[in-house]
Amino acid sequence: MNNSVILISAFAAALVLTGCGSGDQTSRRDRDRLAEACQTNTNTNEATCDCVADTAREELSPNAFQMVLASIEGNDQRANELRGQLTIDEATEAGTFVFSSFARCTMVGSDARK
Repeated sequence: MNNSVILISAFAAALVLTGCGSGDQTSRRDRDRLAEACQTNTNTNEATCDCVADTAREELSPNAFQMVLASIEGNDQRANELRGQLTIDEATEAGTFVFSSFARCTMVGSDARK
């Protein structure tokens, strides 16, 4: 095997082992739970909640995603437990996400209807 094949293989293995990209570590099931909780607990439409869930899966670290999920599901005890485990960056990321994602996703939905 030549050196470039070995290097590419090593890089690919490192990406798998480190879980590059938070969406890879957040399950489809958790994404669906977030979308469902969003509709149930925030009285927001399906398209907006799907956008919020997809965006959370793409943008949040796995820990921040789980904290946002617990919050939207109304599991305050779990959300507080997870909040205490977040780094400052993850906590900022989660807080910013909650405030911005609904607005962003609502604007996307209304633009799509025009």
